[in-house]
Amino acid sequence: MKRWVAVGLSALLLLAGIGLAGPYWTLHQLRVAIETRDTARLERQVDFPRLRENVKLQLNARAAQSAPPRWRESPLAGLAMGLATQVVNGAVDALVTPAGLLSLLEQQTVPDAPDATARPDPVDPRSPDWREVRLREVHTHFESPSRFRVEATTRRGDRLRIILSREGLKWRVTDLMVPDWTGSLGEAGREQIG
Repeated sequence: MKRWVAVGLSALLLLAGIGLAGPYWTLHQLRVAIETRDTARLERQVDFPRLRENVKLQLNARAAQSAPPRWRESPLAGLAMGLATQVVNGAVDALVTPAGLLSLLEQQTVPDAPDATARPDPVDPRSPDWREVRLREVHTHFESPSRFRVEATTRRGDRLRIILSREGLKWRVTDLMVPDWTGSLGEAGREQIG
């Protein structure tokens, strides 16, 4: 009897450990995907349908808030907001892809490439194309047993918020807030096209 209790307790502790370590493992995989430009690895860590919906909500709310009050009272305001929503939704569907998200996260977290004419540092054995994710003031916490929040300051000084949600034992990115989504999405789109 004591043996079964010990086995049950061990299994429970193992599951709790996996649950607590899961978001950190996902963040590690996300960092590695960015540093190695591995879109397949990134895709495994992100729930893209949920992320797209959350980004659409953010951008549509921002567009509605940025409209001047007198403009909102216009009879054509509903038509204009409907058109703006269609444009935002189309842009998000086109740009919030593994390659687009990778580009956005690179812009926010990876320092610009060093000058190609600069001489390599003999003390630093890393290759010249080495890329490292750099964030400051990183704060993490569980909001619930199935929701984990990460807040950090990017290399540009912007606040970045990442939400991970648990699906079974796997944690995936389901929401991402960068203060200037519009500018970042535009830059990411140009890089994806170019």
